Parts: sequence; structure tokens; C-alpha cells
Amino acid sequence: MTMPYVVGPPVRLPTDFFGRARQTRQFYETLAGAQTQCVSVLGLRRAGKTSFLQYVAHPEVMAAYLPDAARYTMIYVDVSACRTAADFYGRLYHKLIAGLSPAPAGVPRSPQTADAYAVESLLYEYRGRRVVLLLDEFDQLRTANFGDEFMTELRALAGVWDYELAYVTASYWDLYRLGNFVGLPPTSPFYNIFFPTPIYLSGLSPAELEELVRVPARRVGVAATDEDVAFVRHHAGTLPFFVQAVAAIWLTHKLQGRRPDEREVTQRLVSEMGPYYEQWWRTFSDVERDTLVAVAQEKPVERLPYSGPEVAAAVERLRNYGVISQTGSRLWADSALLTHWLQEFTGRTRRAANGAGSNGRLEEPPNAQASAGPDVAQLLARIAAAGRRVVPAVETPRSKHALRDSLAAALRAESVDLAEDDAPTAAGGDLLAYADDRSAILIGCDVWRGQKELLRQAQRVVEQLTPGMGAVLIYFADPAQIALVAQAVMQAMPHQAGFVGLKAGSAGRLDCRIRLPGAAAEANLTILLPAG
Repeated sequence: MTMPYVVGPPVRLPTDFFGRARQTRQFYETLAGAQTQCVSVLGLRRAGKTSFLQYVAHPEVMAAYLPDAARYTMIYVDVSACRTAADFYGRLYHKLIAGLSPAPAGVPRSPQTADAYAVESLLYEYRGRRVVLLLDEFDQLRTANFGDEFMTELRALAGVWDYELAYVTASYWDLYRLGNFVGLPPTSPFYNIFFPTPIYLSGLSPAELEELVRVPARRVGVAATDEDVAFVRHHAGTLPFFVQAVAAIWLTHKLQGRRPDEREVTQRLVSEMGPYYEQWWRTFSDVERDTLVAVAQEKPVERLPYSGPEVAAAVERLRNYGVISQTGSRLWADSALLTHWLQEFTGRTRRAANGAGSNGRLEEPPNAQASAGPDVAQLLARIAAAGRRVVPAVETPRSKHALRDSLAAALRAESVDLAEDDAPTAAGGDLLAYADDRSAILIGCDVWRGQKELLRQAQRVVEQLTPGMGAVLIYFADPAQIALVAQAVMQAMPHQAGFVGLKAGSAGRLDCRIRLPGAAAEANLTILLPAG
């Protein structure tokens, strides 16, 4: 038997693609207006983002939805294959060349360096056509060497009136979070070129799921009953990858004339799908994790220790991503596999971590720096007070060196014992402060430049720490954006090497436990966001 379900690789043929009718209509309605617009496609890992992009770019599908399909040029770029902006522009340039007629004799089309200007020069040759760039794995901006200037360049390219260019980005993180990560301000005009409503690749509708189970099975001569469809839906949930994975097991047993053993299927697939669920878990915020666990345990989310709007936002986000489902006021986890994985994962975390909470999140160990004694606690309070002294001065743009000098003066005013001559302990220009018991704290400061810069600075200071030391990073941001920056810090720090746990303290303070590289010891890294 040839397996009719596509489990793993992206779906290439429209005949093998099922569902997403609503998202497909939304996609073409956004692009096919009087003026083409950019749109963001959001989905979890394994939600089918790549398959969706391949589907909407297929000539047969375009012809079915667009009255003038020949006018559109869809260009797919896998951003995860690009480490730098130069890599991206190089790949895009060659794909643009492939869509053009051969250049006249003597007209060069191979620049020494492919950059935004070289790409723009080619786009002028597409005048009269609509070029749509399908930018898959746009999350790569979080890990590769891209900066805010890259997104600014994309905005500039799309703003030229002599040709029509639109972007379709596919990612898990929404554009505002990605922009925040690379230091793009929330007021950047980059966001203005995107349609305000993203396309969420959530779960399939009941009719779409039924079609995904029945049609491939029929191709190999098997008729799926309502009971068979219900079996697949119960275990897999509604995301296509998981539906096809469970359906493939069901079909194998069906052809052998026997029903799958539910316990066997659960044990096998929880193990195989566990890495994907764990990847989801790492990207969820604390409130999203706690909400998901409460839903899986059939506990009321209203009793969670968060505000009503926070919980409502978490529920909406988890529903958009197809993780939980809702009928009326009732919420439940989308699949039995996810529920079983949550039980196993949170149980393992609880057993492995001394003091872990019921949601598997590591709580701050009892030996945290903030509780190391009144000397260190008082020193941290003085450092925070010094940061508040500096806030008014930050309103005037200044160099990092001048900012450090202002902080040093404020620390002295708060009676903080700095290292002799305020000497930095490393090339990073950090300050070294002592408590009365001579406990040392490394202090760095900067204006907020995004999550990527936060992780770079965190790694730099952690590499300087030795057992017994702690560190403080002070970030100055627009007071109106403090809550947003705090959220960005909480999202980014679990990606820090050696991360153990994080605890939000008083307003504008977050304490992280970090395992020191090459040592069995841990240190506390406190992040302060002074608001004046």
C-alpha cells in the first residue's frame, strides 16, 4: 500500500491539501484588492504554514481565486536558510532573475553584492505585475544576524510606487514581537504596510477534518466510518499534521482488519509528538502555560492568579493557534495526545525540580540572590533607586558611555560602594558594586534595544560572573512601554543559555536564575526597568 497521508514534509500538490478554505479566501481577498497589501500568517510549529504558502502559490489555486492570476508573481523564500540580510537579498535576487525574460545582450544582472538596492533595480523590471514575496520561517529574525534596519529596508522596498510589492510573512511570533526582538520601535511604519488582521492557521473545521481523513483513505480503497473519524479527531485534535499522523496509524490497522489499541497509540504518539509539544511550551508565556494546564485539568481559568484581561488574552491566543477549543463557555484541550503529554511533562518537571509549581514552571530557588541577606537586598534596592535617578536624563539622547557615567554618579549618590575609580571589570563597560559583606554585583545599563540585544548583553555579563557574584542589567525605556518591555523580557529570558527560572518582583524588576557556564553554581541576574 502507498501511504496516502502526507506526514512530515510540506504538502506540494493541491489535491493533497485539505481545509483552510477560510484562510485561503482571506489570503486572496487581501492581495487582490485595488492595491495589494501585505499580510501575516501565524501558526504553531507543525501547523502547516509552509504547506499553506505552497498551496496558495500553486498556479491551479491562483487561477481558481484570481481573475487575473497571470499578473501575479509568487516568490517563496525560506528565511531560515538566511543567516544575514545579505543572504536574504542574494536568494531573493536570483529568484527575481528567474522570473524575468533573459536580459538584453550587454546588460549585466549579476551585481557584486546583492542588497536592497540591487533587489529594487530588478523590481522595476516587474512593472505592471504584482510581486508577492512569501517569507517563510520569518521567526529567523530572532536568531540570525538581522537587525531593525532590515525591516526598515523591507518597508522602503514596499513603498516604491513604480512597482507593486507585497510581503506574506509566516511565523509563530507576531510581527510586533519580532520587531521588538530586533529593536524596532512599536511606532515603526513597517507595521503600517500589513493588513491589521493576521491569518491564523488554527484547527480544521469538522467538515475539513472529516474530508482529510476520508478522502486519502478512499484512494486506497478504504471507507472511513464516522467512528473512525471520531477516533482520529479525539486523539489528534484538529491541526492537519497531527490528524494525518494519527490517521496513518489508524489506516494501517484498518487494512489489517483490526482496531488500534488506544493505549498503544497514545504511548507511541505522545513520545513521537512530544518534541513538538515541548517546543510549543517553550514559546508560551507563563499565563498561557497556566491557562493551558488549567483547561487540560478541567479547572476554571478564572481562578488563575492573573487579571481577567490577561487570562482572556491567553485563551484567545491559544484558541487562534488551535491548542484549545471552546463551545459556549466550556474550554478543553484540542487533543487527547496533548492532554496526555501535559500530564507527563508537568509530572516530570515537578519531580525533577525542587519547588516546581503544578504547571511545571521552575520557581525561584530559596537561595536566590534577593534573599541572600540584608546586605545584598539593600544593595539591589539602592541600585534600583539609582536607576530611577537616571531616568529623566535618558530623555535626552546620549552615548552608552555617558549613560554609564550618569548611572555611576547616581550609584554614588545612593551610597553604593563601587570598584575603585568606577573601573569596569570587562570591555563591556560594566560597573562593579559591593555589599557590606563584599558580595559583588556586576551592573550594566543601556536603553532598551530589543530582545536580541537583551540576550547578547545577558550572555556577556553571565560569562564574567564567578560563583558568589550576581548581576544587574538596567534598561531605560519609554515609560508608556515599560509593561510591554517587561513582557518582552519574560518571553526572551527562557532562551538564555543556562536559564533555570524567572520570577517577577516589584514593578519593573525581574529576577532570573542562571546556571554559570562551566560551573555547578547558579547566579542571580536581576533586570530592572526604572520608570522614574
